[in-house]
Amino acid sequence: MRQQNKTGCFVRRKQNMFQVDRKSRVIKSPAEIEVLRYVARVSSDAHKQVMKKIRPGWHEYQGESEFLHHSYAVGGCRHVSYTCICGAGSNSAILHYGHAGSPNDRLIEDGDMCLFDMGANYGGYTSDITCSFPVNGKFSADQKLIYEAVLAARDAVCGSAKEGACWVEMHRLANRVMLEALKAGGLLQGEVEDMMAAGLNAIFQPHGLGHFLGLDVHDVGGYLAHCPERPAEPGVCRLRTARTLKAGMYLTIEPGCYFIAPLLEKAFADENLAKFLVRDQIERFRNFGGVRIEDDVLITKTGIENFTLVPRTLVRGQHLLPCPTEGVIRQTRLKICHRDLLGSNPGRLGHQLGHHENQANVEDVPYVDVNRRARNKVSAIACS
Repeated sequence: MRQQNKTGCFVRRKQNMFQVDRKSRVIKSPAEIEVLRYVARVSSDAHKQVMKKIRPGWHEYQGESEFLHHSYAVGGCRHVSYTCICGAGSNSAILHYGHAGSPNDRLIEDGDMCLFDMGANYGGYTSDITCSFPVNGKFSADQKLIYEAVLAARDAVCGSAKEGACWVEMHRLANRVMLEALKAGGLLQGEVEDMMAAGLNAIFQPHGLGHFLGLDVHDVGGYLAHCPERPAEPGVCRLRTARTLKAGMYLTIEPGCYFIAPLLEKAFADENLAKFLVRDQIERFRNFGGVRIEDDVLITKTGIENFTLVPRTLVRGQHLLPCPTEGVIRQTRLKICHRDLLGSNPGRLGHQLGHHENQANVEDVPYVDVNRRARNKVSAIACS
């Protein structure tokens, strides 16, 4: 960087532009927030289309295809933010399934649990949503146990996250709640705090609670200079940031519970972990796979705004309760130039909208009626 001194001469400032650039992407501008809200809405509706149409006998890639089609044909999202993860049955325990080596090609059988992690991309801005559900629409007793353990963890974090909250403590909270539920279900024994101290939480959730979202699906800014360093304890060391939350941060909340054979064998072989495991109960989950629930949320001063609108709650303990906003899209008129949106220029987007401009003019309309109109209104009322 160069800066002009009192004599009018330019002098070079030794400053790490990497740190400056990454820092500027952590807090989202009002314009960025509206684009992120839109792409999360499109992704949510695409997930719901998959859940409506999928049947036993489909291949995993057919679920992926349905998501891609709806995101583009209805939402105008030509690209996805990452390779779609469509794991069914035991494949749902593979954290980054769906790549060329495991290309979403398994036949989905009646009774399989599906873990579909997919997110559309619009104007360079990402979404990252995971839905877990039984392909036949009806949860078995075991599926209900694991799903509700993960849902309880997600709900605990959604109810506690806000400006000033420590993300590391949010991870611990989610894991603690999940272990409590597994203990209540008869899979674990002993004190949950002792399980946490021994690192048992990392056996069932070997990834962090969530990550920043923005121009990258795992967005930057997690471990900058003068920010907390990466923790060393099991499970928590997987976090992509250890920062204290601030209003304007946008990230995922994605607790999960998986039955991964090598990790289970490791736990059974370690006396410090094995004492907590009720082996005969856990054995029946060998081919279960896993459950993950992932939402995209905006941190506010008093809590969160959840941009993900998909069914999460079980009704009568067996079926997912339909989302109350089924078939509705929120659309907002913003003075954003379309070329700036496509150029993924957050600085210019924020400048055009202004940090204090009112984000009003929101209306609810049937999703099937908007198509291109919705995209035009969200991405720009082109520089009028």
